[in-house]
Amino acid sequence: MYTKLERENPEELCIKPIIKNENFSDYYIKYHPYGYRIWSITGKLNKNHSDKNRCVEDLKPYANILMNNIKKQNPSERIVIEDKFYPSERNPKVIFSYKSEFDSDTTSTLIIEGVCKNNSSYISLSAPLLQPNSGELKRIRKQIIEKKQLNKKENFDKSIKEKEKSTNTQGILQ
Repeated sequence: MYTKLERENPEELCIKPIIKNENFSDYYIKYHPYGYRIWSITGKLNKNHSDKNRCVEDLKPYANILMNNIKKQNPSERIVIEDKFYPSERNPKVIFSYKSEFDSDTTSTLIIEGVCKNNSSYISLSAPLLQPNSGELKRIRKQIIEKKQLNKKENFDKSIKEKEKSTNTQGILQ
């Protein structure tokens, strides 16, 4: 999903659409600030709208096409699709989550979202920036600290053993 980009001029490395869709006037690409990877592509629909219902109605066919293509290309049974692309939703979107094979946890991996703003309609395809849970980070940090402390003790003991070999033991508890 992500395309790794170089730090200088990442826009030049993007694959341009072969055929630009005539229903969209502008496209926007968002890059992750640290990894310089694309994480969101947004298209601005040419149609203006007077209210949110009309906006979502205009965007829904594109959301359905994207959703169906993604489903077809990713037939895994562990992918859960939650369709909330309706005018009654505050933020109309379709969420693709990946269900863990070990427990009931799901991780959001892809989102199709509609935005109705200033009489304009936008649709975006985003891969949320995944963040490890804080408990897991604390556990990993603790393991690293413990390992460093253990290494320091082992190195200390090793250097003491070397000193013992060269220490004059004459007159000490013989």
